[in-house]
Formats: sequence, C-alpha cells, structure tokens
Amino acid sequence: MDTFLKILYPLPEPNRRRDRPMQVLCLGISRSGTESLQAALILLGYDGVAHGFEWWLDRVHDSITWTSMAQAKFRSAGHESVSPLTRDDFDRVLGDRAATTDVPTVWFAQELLQAYPEAQVVLNYREDVEAWKTSFRQSVLPIIDSTRYQFMRFFQSELFWAIRLTNMCWPRWYKHDFERYAADSYLTHYATLEALLASQQRPFLRWKPSDGWAPLCRFLKRPVPAQKFPHGNFATEFGPKLMVTDAHRLRRAKQNLILIICLVVVPVIACMDLVLELATRT
Repeated sequence: MDTFLKILYPLPEPNRRRDRPMQVLCLGISRSGTESLQAALILLGYDGVAHGFEWWLDRVHDSITWTSMAQAKFRSAGHESVSPLTRDDFDRVLGDRAATTDVPTVWFAQELLQAYPEAQVVLNYREDVEAWKTSFRQSVLPIIDSTRYQFMRFFQSELFWAIRLTNMCWPRWYKHDFERYAADSYLTHYATLEALLASQQRPFLRWKPSDGWAPLCRFLKRPVPAQKFPHGNFATEFGPKLMVTDAHRLRRAKQNLILIICLVVVPVIACMDLVLELATRT
C-alpha cells in the first residue's frame, strides 16, 4: 500500500546525514511555548532548530519519511522494549538540526531519547492545561477537523503526506476524543517522560515560557543573552505564512481535481451520451 501511495503522491524523500551534533531535545507538546523556545535556542547559538511550523512551511517533503517512521513506531507498540527506529532513521530527517522542538519530533519523544542519549533534554510545558487546550483547539484542531483539508489532500502530494502524518499521530495521541482525553494525554506525556528520564538518571529541565532565560541558560550552560526572552506569536509571525503556503497548495489541489474531472468524468459522460444516441437510432 505504501509503495502505491508513494507512486500516486510522489515527493522527494530526504536522505540527510548528520553534519552537527544533536545537542538539545525539547519534548514538550505543541502550544507549550515551542515557538519561543525555538527562537531562544537560535539566540543561544544552536545551529538548526526543528519546529512544526518549519516542517509545515519548508520541510513538508519530509512527511513521507516521518509517516513511514510513525507506522514502524505504532506497529511495534507493546511488542518491543527497544524502538525499531534508529539514529540513522532520525538523521535522515534531522541530520542538519542541532535541536528539536514541537512536531513531528514530539510524536517520537521516547524514540529520540533512545537515538540521541548524549542530547540534553528540556520538557517545556504549560501550567494551565485548560489554557493549553484552548490554544490547541484554536490553532491545530481546525486543520485536523477541516473537511476541506481532509478532502483536498487527495489531490496534492504535500497536503496528502502532511495531513496523513497528522491524522496518524494527533488523534491517536488524544485517543480520538480531544475534549474528553486531551488533558489526560497532556499530563501523561510529561509523567511518562519524567519517569523514563529518572529511571535512566538522565538530567532534564522542566521549563515554561514565563521562566525565561535564567533556568534555561543555567541548564544548557550558556551565557544569558542581552536580548529580552523571545515570545513567539503565532498570529503575527507564522499565521500569514501558513495561510499563503496552504492557499497555494489548496489551489494546486483544486487544479488537479479539475484535471481529474476533465480526464475521467467528461469522457464517461461523452460515452454515455454516445450510447444513448446509438440506442435511439435502433
């Protein structure tokens, strides 16, 4: 099935090699200060910081590989004590990144800890889980629940793989019922990672955006920058870019849909008309 889908929805698959150390894994859930954290890590000198907006805007072709990795992860769930995903697998999509935040990487939090045991770990979070739910509900759920996106993805390769990966990971994470289970999933995510890190005696930092520079720089052993701590603003910084990018993808999907209609539906109608015409002559 995957082979057929890769033919039907072709994208160039990444095959990066690691060209810098993986230094920091930020494994907090989306809408938990990930934009601020990405900007902060860049200011601290980390060269290449992965983030969900970057993936959706500029590295969406990686979705085809992330999807294969997600399938391998879910197939092995409950059957293996060691992840089937290796450091080489992650290097293919993250080889040019020194730090990670947000999705798709947070969907593979435990696997990343196994793949990069030398990396420092930050668990970015929000104290107010209901506020997190509101933020997620307003920014992420509209895409997951969008009939337009879910339909038009079948007519454009980038949309197909990005939405397929999103559909595969987010609903599974909140047990296909956001309002009922998302808060529990949020708390369980952090509790599971903290227990795992403690069992490995691996240091980690619990951090929220209001903590600012001091604890982050102390943990990462970096000097505190002169700049104020950055606070990401989805609406002003990334919203317009996402709207333009997705409008372009949806426009191409619409063009492909029209082309399919012309190539399939019109000939069928023409054949039916011809059959009816021949029938009236007899």
